[in-house]
Amino acid sequence: SHGDFEGAEVSFRQAHALGWDPQPGLVRLHLMTGRPELALRGLERALDEADWTLRERRGQVLCLLVHASVAAGRPERGRSALEDLSADPHMLATEALRAMHCGAEAELALHDSEYKAAAQQLRRAVRHWREIGSPAGEAEARLRLAECLLLVDDRAGAELELHAVESHLAPATLPYRGRIDALRQALHAAGAFPG
Repeated sequence: SHGDFEGAEVSFRQAHALGWDPQPGLVRLHLMTGRPELALRGLERALDEADWTLRERRGQVLCLLVHASVAAGRPERGRSALEDLSADPHMLATEALRAMHCGAEAELALHDSEYKAAAQQLRRAVRHWREIGSPAGEAEARLRLAECLLLVDDRAGAELELHAVESHLAPATLPYRGRIDALRQALHAAGAFPG
């Protein structure tokens, strides 16, 4: 579904805002239009070709690779990317990278139906993005968390996350109107609140 690719889209935009645009445009487009295999190929190429004098850049690509791998139905590739990340602490040297890493861990946990672990990682991601002052990153992590909480029928928790997004992060949520509406409908259908 379209929503699966928006998380990676935000990670890309975030990387760009942090002063580096990995595989500009093209990989983003592939993820947004539901072609994660192409995104994956672009990221693998970036890993092979780039001169990795800046290990943080490699960290960013590996985090994005996890999202693309899971979306492409190749979770094992995502797992090995996470192993590469934990092998080199320099690749997670910044708050933004730690936030992206938590988001990547959460995607694999969700894939494995480990919802509690996923929610934990997403709450960490929220804290890191807040620390940096990134409304886009925080909004994305909170929406993913709301989706995760709905999967375990924690409607009150999902409602709280949605409320936080809609009340505090409004300008950053424009790209997610569709997801927010879908979450609202799911909560309504589940009878989370009257009206």
